[in-house]
Amino acid sequence: MLAAGLAAAHAQSRWNLPTAYADNNFHTQNIKTLVDEVRQATGGKLDIAVHSGASLYKMPEIKRAVQTGQVQMGEVLVSALANEDPMYELWSVPFVAQSYDHVRTLFQGSRPFIEKRLQRDGLRLLYAAPWPYVGVFLKQRPEGASPLKGHKIRTYDKGTSLFVEMIGSTHTTVQAAEIAQAFATGIINGMVTSTTTAHDTKAWEYVSAYIDARASYPMNMVIVNERSFRALDEASQKALVDAGARAQERGWQRVQALVKEMDAKVAEKGIAIVQPTPAMQAEFRDIGKKLAAEWAQRAGPDATELLKQVAHQ
Repeated sequence: MLAAGLAAAHAQSRWNLPTAYADNNFHTQNIKTLVDEVRQATGGKLDIAVHSGASLYKMPEIKRAVQTGQVQMGEVLVSALANEDPMYELWSVPFVAQSYDHVRTLFQGSRPFIEKRLQRDGLRLLYAAPWPYVGVFLKQRPEGASPLKGHKIRTYDKGTSLFVEMIGSTHTTVQAAEIAQAFATGIINGMVTSTTTAHDTKAWEYVSAYIDARASYPMNMVIVNERSFRALDEASQKALVDAGARAQERGWQRVQALVKEMDAKVAEKGIAIVQPTPAMQAEFRDIGKKLAAEWAQRAGPDATELLKQVAHQ
């Protein structure tokens, strides 16, 4: 009995955590800090291996892998789950938020609804953190009266695809790890993304201009298989939850400084940062109102209430 008790006390849980983003991405770095903190807090009893750059699963596959227990944790882009439930789509509705204060209000208001949907699938939300806002990168500098029309633009979720349709271009879903190849083969000549992803993928090798549209503020979340979580001892559960809370705060603090850093870095590499013209801004406002109303209708009264909250910020 004593030997069995000692063995249980020293049992180690080895977990896997896939993410689609590169090692140098700030979300991945944040996860690695979390992993280090958990390892230290549990004395190595909970050891989490991070699989970055879509090396284990591509991003659209990660939620399912966590849900089925193939891995114990994973990082996903929230809006990539929009086809499962309209509430996940919130973070890609163009121009629904105009600042990170608005984004925080939306996150705080939507969290109970997101958690309810995850719990239904046997998942736990550990934490969520935003990306820098996204704009439009183009191979050629925009010109003419309708500079955003007629392009083949990379998108990554339902909201960005609708946005691209409404500005008069065609869209193709391309994962971050495949962007360079898509440009090289002519599948796309533009992309909707943040300057962070542009920097990670060395966008200056295939684009020349960035329209600072601030179209949306994407959100990532780290999720945990609930059965795997409950299998941990109480101390390890607490260590993971506490590390998750710290990771969330780090992510929110880091993102706003990162916007300025990444804008400066891509500009240094030769990408022209172009501010939207008044005509573009008016078009963007109209698109935002239309798509937000359509989203609220799909997502129901909870979505309508959230939009009211952010409107009063």
